Amino acid sequence: MKILYIFDSDDTDRRDAGLVLTEWAKEHGHELVMRRAAELKPCLGCFGCWIRTPGKCVIPGDEGMAFVEAMYRADLVVLAGETPYGSFSVPIKTILDRAIPLLLPFFRKFRGEMHHVPRYTRLPRMLSLSFGDASEREDATHLDVMRSFCDNISCVRQKRVYRYRENRSEMLTWLGEELDA
Repeated sequence: MKILYIFDSDDTDRRDAGLVLTEWAKEHGHELVMRRAAELKPCLGCFGCWIRTPGKCVIPGDEGMAFVEAMYRADLVVLAGETPYGSFSVPIKTILDRAIPLLLPFFRKFRGEMHHVPRYTRLPRMLSLSFGDASEREDATHLDVMRSFCDNISCVRQKRVYRYRENRSEMLTWLGEELDA
């Protein structure tokens, strides 16, 4: 399995969680790539990646397409960051917005909601690894947001929010539960 670990800051806890994931991947014969979320320009909402250059972002001068291509090649993408007000941190949200080339400009009704049609038949499994403090309501909101994103790219939904607390065995238990789904 190819795993892409995208983290939003160089804080020690993000690096520690990445090391736990690295050890786990090595033990299980998986390939892991760790990438810090770069400073990307925000999505313009111009639809250029759908109309002018299908599947390719038209924003020049940053690593946006490199992240999209890395996500496409991965079997699992772990998004590691704060979840303010139940959403994603700005660097993680920007990467997700810039991943729109993975989708088509068409919609479908799925689980009672409107979602984009995926461009490719195989897209990665996505998990959100949360950091920092949050209320139960914020965690519930984040799980809804993450599940909606999973529905958009047609991958298995995340079962529960996991908030990293520097506990290796707890993190690996969560990871195992999620991947068994």
